Amino acid sequence: MVVQHDEIKKLLKGNNLDSTNEWIVYGTKGERGYWIALSDRGVTMLPVAQQGNLTGEIIPFDNQKIKSIALKKSILSNKLIIVDTKNKKHVLKVATRHLGNKHHHEDFLKIIEKYKK
Repeated sequence: MVVQHDEIKKLLKGNNLDSTNEWIVYGTKGERGYWIALSDRGVTMLPVAQQGNLTGEIIPFDNQKIKSIALKKSILSNKLIIVDTKNKKHVLKVATRHLGNKHHHEDFLKIIEKYKK
């Protein structure tokens, strides 16, 4: 089960995808849930079920594969938009808070600061 920042960072480190400063938030793309780790190395998406269990392969986007990252904030939803070098858009609805994760909202605010469009 992967819910807390420490667990997510441990999993990233075990897959050589960790960084010194990761901002981790929960988001959805369609019906799938993801823990999304943004760092100076790029973006890593961990597909998870609602209970926090990993449901598939970890999806890394290193900086060479990313063209742009933006956060569109509105009253109804917050969308993290990642455009890769093939011009494919990956749009994820990002939660402002996540029940059970103590650091989610703090990281969400840092992402707004850096990527808000």
